[in-house]
Amino acid sequence: MSPTQSLGEATKRSRKVKKVAAACIAGLATPLLYAAPANADTDSVDAFTRYQIASAAIEWVDTVYTFPQSDCTYFVSQALWDGGIKSTEDWTPRSSDESKLAWKSFYNPGPTKAAASANHFTNYMRSSGTAEIRPITWSDNTAAGAELGDVIAYDWNNGADGTMDHVAIITSFTDDGYPLVTQHSPTRVNRGWSWDPSADTWIEYSHPGAKAYLIHLK
Repeated sequence: MSPTQSLGEATKRSRKVKKVAAACIAGLATPLLYAAPANADTDSVDAFTRYQIASAAIEWVDTVYTFPQSDCTYFVSQALWDGGIKSTEDWTPRSSDESKLAWKSFYNPGPTKAAASANHFTNYMRSSGTAEIRPITWSDNTAAGAELGDVIAYDWNNGADGTMDHVAIITSFTDDGYPLVTQHSPTRVNRGWSWDPSADTWIEYSHPGAKAYLIHLK
């Protein structure tokens, strides 16, 4: 815990740990596809599309992809496509353009870099206008106003070096609006967005210097 953290903040976080743990356990049995918190922004991606994206993520979570590297990004892309976000030439599961392929020596045709690389995916979402990228502070329990179906990107290797290393998709919220994410590599269902189950602590402590960003669908 940060030495500058107040007792009130510490108590609040302690309570949140219990809520996150309970939500994750419940999520393993029954996916919690809650609507976005009442104070969340509303953009052109409608609530039904967001629900379909989150439902697709839960449906695909046990799927095994035989990729030579981490498949967290392809898992997120698959959920977005299944939920109704259209693929493009740059962001697609099947391309023969070697300049765009994620692994041209393994798959041709195959997924593009934007479909399978966390950093390329984040850049594509921004440059294509598909999403707005918002920095998230670790103490923000709303994750910068996250909504169902939005994506959280993590820059946590080597502190924060400006390259996104992992993405996870928001599939639920606790009753007080704290986002829960579902992911691959490793597979997690309704994990607290800022919680590291492997280390049993907050990501900001298990990955010192890490940063997180909300990929907010427009």
